[in-house]
Amino acid sequence: MSTEPAQLKLLSPAVRTESNWRLYGERDLRPLSFIRHARGRGFEVDAIRELLAFAGDLQRPWAEVDAIAFEHLADIDSKLAGAATVQRKQAVSSVVGP
Repeated sequence: MSTEPAQLKLLSPAVRTESNWRLYGERDLRPLSFIRHARGRGFEVDAIRELLAFAGDLQRPWAEVDAIAFEHLADIDSKLAGAATVQRKQAVSSVVGP
């Protein structure tokens, strides 16, 4: 799977040099930084795409942004709870034995 923002339809395709380097303009820097930070925090591509849409449409209700963020937090909480369950089971099995 590609990780390039244009192929993920997060940004318009960048102009390429003869040596195939992508050239981004000043107006691309802020979205690129946002994408990098959001992906680093585990946001799914679809959620990032939705959040980026807010930059171009300031009339959208901020409750939608909250909903996306809270959904992401709920997903993280669920993963943490699952990991804690696995950890507890491993602790019990190491005390009790096979």
